[in-house]
Amino acid sequence: EDAANKQNNLNVDGTGAKYPTVDAVNAGLALKAALINGDLTLDTQELNVAKRLLFDANSNSLGSELGGVKWFNKNSDSFIKAAIIAITDGSLAKGALSFLTGPAGSNATSRMKIFSNGDVSIGTGIGAKLFIQGDNNTPTSFQVNGTSSGGSTVVLNNNSASFNNSLFLASTTRAGNAIFKMIDFRANSVQVFNVDGLGNIFTNGG
Repeated sequence: EDAANKQNNLNVDGTGAKYPTVDAVNAGLALKAALINGDLTLDTQELNVAKRLLFDANSNSLGSELGGVKWFNKNSDSFIKAAIIAITDGSLAKGALSFLTGPAGSNATSRMKIFSNGDVSIGTGIGAKLFIQGDNNTPTSFQVNGTSSGGSTVVLNNNSASFNNSLFLASTTRAGNAIFKMIDFRANSVQVFNVDGLGNIFTNGG
């Protein structure tokens, strides 16, 4: 046995003279044993990746899984608690990301999806750049929280820097820390409808 030919890893040396230690072999076998049907299961271990982690799938069907990360809790049950999964989107050449979460007693289901064209769907359904779908039991809300001094604004605009066709929903702070809420609609650069924080309604800029 020549100590110079020992190495404590399973890296390819290229000389044909190196042989790994028992510790290196056991570590390598433990990692290989975790590969079951293409899944890598880590039990209370860390997977340190220096640059990138590659998922190389062989999919021939639309909407099929290309790879992902799934979270379980072995102290609870065998259901998937949460997941981020890459899937094909519309064609085998396109990819999308699906974000899943799950309640107690069932596997996680898709809650948000980023499509191949950049559209985002929260809940179910598509057809808009940002689509939020509620359920039958709770109200659906979209909330923007600003600072106590700056307020917050939601703007629907036609991609014009001049906001010539736009809808403003604003909650801003004025002098004396009073909250001023406003709904403002403009068409062709003219304010055609406005509701201020006191409930006053103005039309045609009046």
